[in-house]
Amino acid sequence: MFSDELQDVIGSLLHEACPDWTPPSPVAPTAADADQLRYEWIEATRLQLGRALAEQPDLTARLSATILKAILLEYSVYDQLTAPLIAAVGRRVVLEQLIEAVTEGPCERRANAAGAAAFTRNDGALTILEFEPAGHAEDARGQNVLLTSS
Repeated sequence: MFSDELQDVIGSLLHEACPDWTPPSPVAPTAADADQLRYEWIEATRLQLGRALAEQPDLTARLSATILKAILLEYSVYDQLTAPLIAAVGRRVVLEQLIEAVTEGPCERRANAAGAAAFTRNDGALTILEFEPAGHAEDARGQNVLLTSS
């Protein structure tokens, strides 16, 4: 689920988008608990990366192919990378790329593309960037909203 390749792609994006931020040390593939450590590293860095990309839409557009690669490498229930990408290059462009990814490649990549496609909805569905206690979250515009099911 959290591969060395995903860690490398996120690391390269962090280098571009957050040059002044020092991420935790990457996980060595030989570590005894590499899967858990990699999971923790990716969770900690994805949030920072998503915020940085959201603040830099021109950079996000320039890095869009690499961001899409990261999205396709990870099954995610968060839109921390998808939302800034949509804001930078447009909902339709992202959806078309995800649809193309669903039609080819390994099963895991296709499933990740299908999951990410849910974040391209433009029907008033809640876009969650961060979970807040007491059933509240921020949407893509930074508005505090009440979590409800659709």
